[in-house]
Amino acid sequence: MQLKIIVVDGERQYSDHVKNLAIEHWFLSVTLNPALFDGDCWSVVYMVESETATTAHVQLTSYKYSLFSHFSSVGRSLPSNDRAICYGVRSLTISSEGYVVLGRRSSLAGTLPGVLDMVPAGVCHLPEPKEVLEIEYEEELGINVLTSQLEYLGVLTAGMEQGNKLEFVYMYKTGFSNEAILERFNSAKDKHEHEEIVFVKSTLGQLEPVLTEITKKALAMYFGENGIEL
Repeated sequence: MQLKIIVVDGERQYSDHVKNLAIEHWFLSVTLNPALFDGDCWSVVYMVESETATTAHVQLTSYKYSLFSHFSSVGRSLPSNDRAICYGVRSLTISSEGYVVLGRRSSLAGTLPGVLDMVPAGVCHLPEPKEVLEIEYEEELGINVLTSQLEYLGVLTAGMEQGNKLEFVYMYKTGFSNEAILERFNSAKDKHEHEEIVFVKSTLGQLEPVLTEITKKALAMYFGENGIEL
């Protein structure tokens, strides 16, 4: 599988009606969570998928429009051309021992505290997801990765728990042992984002209920058509 990103010039434009709704929702959201901050993110304008490739035409927008589009009932009900269909990126990190590396989100996280998720993951503040992952690997796991080492698996939706946001999912076989990855994680810049990292194979057992929806989907892709063995 391959992912091709085509950048549409300029910044995504919205009607005055949508702008006002998004701003109103933003002020309410910041009141409830003062740690929120606005910034660049990228929105899918048009996407085509085939058996061998995903081609996404993307355009610059801002996080407040993404938050409104994905996490408010009004935003979700709007036509697609009035919404910021923003995307993120995640990676299945595989150790040299064949384990998938998952991170338990901080109990202080604004969304989904304490759950197990793919690590690294991030909002795409750059149009090319692989370039974002390159940064996130260093910040979250203390691992230097070349974009050429990342294998594209496909595009998934994050489920209702994350506003059905689109996520481009990659895989990276690190060549590092579990112990070496843990050592790098413990000295990583953004270690505080995760309380711990967990190493899993196909038998997840009691871990499954605390996985994010998108992580369940990605693990099912990785472990085969039969999904996760309980």
